[in-house]
Amino acid sequence: MATVVYSFSLDDKKHLALKMWLDSLTKQQRSGAIRDILAAHLNGHVTLRDVYQKLSAIERKLGKGIVVAMENETSRVVNDEPPDIAATLDRLGKNE
Repeated sequence: MATVVYSFSLDDKKHLALKMWLDSLTKQQRSGAIRDILAAHLNGHVTLRDVYQKLSAIERKLGKGIVVAMENETSRVVNDEPPDIAATLDRLGKNE
């Protein structure tokens, strides 16, 4: 098995947190950590950042008044009728 080396670049100001994290690791730890992160991404693992981005998108849509519904989602009916009025309405049309 041959070892393959890839390199990448980053902006030391824009990606400062990433640079500091990479700098805190040894070369061997760094390679392993990068492999783990790439594998997790390819395998569809969800990260906290993924969840935050989705929640932020939902929050923006709700702020604009857009209603989002999932396919096959059952609707819940909220019954906020006072019980006495509901009983009166139920009696309408009945012969008592």
